[in-house]
Amino acid sequence: MIYRIFNSNENTVNYVCPDQATIDQGQAYGFQGIYSIGTEQDAQNILTTNQANWLNQNLGLFSVNKDIDVTEGTQWIACNLDEEPDSDDMRYQIFNVIDGYYNEATGLNSAKTLLNQTKQNTQNWFVALNSFETWPKPPSPTLSEGVQTL
Repeated sequence: MIYRIFNSNENTVNYVCPDQATIDQGQAYGFQGIYSIGTEQDAQNILTTNQANWLNQNLGLFSVNKDIDVTEGTQWIACNLDEEPDSDDMRYQIFNVIDGYYNEATGLNSAKTLLNQTKQNTQNWFVALNSFETWPKPPSPTLSEGVQTL
């Protein structure tokens, strides 16, 4: 099995292959990336590391607002869920980086769960693991004939 881990932070691809012959074939086919010999567990370890690095570099993408009722209506203010008091009825809005919308959660525990799930979904979107049995064959070059006039 060949494992492909894309890392959008570094704009790189890691290939984890079962043996050197598979690496040689991938390189001969023109697949660019970082190659290593390993197993599915090795690929999972690279994925986990790349996802943690991605999250550390992109924490600023995630935001949480809470609903404060004021006489003029509703006001949303930014907050840090780790500093919020426990609440079962406070409404929070968690920004979804992938679709650009806010998702609502009621209560601190629900908000923390939604924020963690949003982070995980976003990590999975930007740092992904795919696998395939063999290298896809590279496309054949297209040749065209003709006359060029200068």
